Amino acid sequence: MTFDIATTVQKWRAAPHISARSVLVTILGDVVLPVAQSVWLTQLFKLTEPFGFNSRLVRTSLFRLADEGWVTPERHGRRSQYLLTPFAEREFVDAASRIYQNDRLALDARWTLLLCDTAQLANREPERLARHLGWHGFVTLERGVLVSPICGVEASRTIVAEAFPQVRLAVAEVEFVNIADLLREGFFASAFAFDEIEKAYRAFVDIYAEFANQAEQLSSLAAYCARTMLIHDLRRITLRMPPIPAELLPTPWSGDEAYALAARLYSQLCETSAPVLGDFLELKYPTLLVDRFVDAKSGSNDDTDRS
Repeated sequence: MTFDIATTVQKWRAAPHISARSVLVTILGDVVLPVAQSVWLTQLFKLTEPFGFNSRLVRTSLFRLADEGWVTPERHGRRSQYLLTPFAEREFVDAASRIYQNDRLALDARWTLLLCDTAQLANREPERLARHLGWHGFVTLERGVLVSPICGVEASRTIVAEAFPQVRLAVAEVEFVNIADLLREGFFASAFAFDEIEKAYRAFVDIYAEFANQAEQLSSLAAYCARTMLIHDLRRITLRMPPIPAELLPTPWSGDEAYALAARLYSQLCETSAPVLGDFLELKYPTLLVDRFVDAKSGSNDDTDRS
């Protein structure tokens, strides 16, 4: 039975959380950044066309990304080029350390606390701020109150200053007494959304296990689509929760299974998608990205055969 990638992409695209802007962020971080710091508009049209995004949507999304400081447009005669900003590169590097790795940090009782005066912000700004800080390991305790067990005070100040220069925050380092006991007793369970994220990982495994069964049948274009969907969906889940110590997670934890599946599938999809990505970006695209899905203990990729 031939795997119908067009129908799969169409169904995926219909999900409410899929937008041209969010898919562009995934493409820029997963596909473009490993090989270049800039991309032509015509190349972005080619990269987004398989997902059904027309040129108007792509232009509008790029305008938003430029306004938010992710890309800088440049004109070269009649052609437009988009350069990734230093801010974007730092964001992608920080996100990559969590998307492509399954590290678990030692538990530390010292967390960073952010207090935001939401009355001074526009209607959607508190939600956008919380979502952005969530990518850096912050969870929301209540509106305007966020904590992170992994992002330090100075790093937090830098993140907010770069992404939200108009926002004034009170930043502090707090030390919890018996933090392990608090976590085991579920004190932060609603903030970390264990149950919700567990369900999301479970659904991820169910969906992409089918891709894994059909991976050898995929064309280069289909493999590119599958690769982008895989990382987009994994990113959406992974960045919603800090990488807290494994012993404090529910057992079993579907996130581990999801990561193992993604690691196996990604290497196949990278190799198969390389020819079409080379055509789109007009370069020799690598079949192996050595910094993706690395086992922190062994220092090697999860699969031995990644050529």
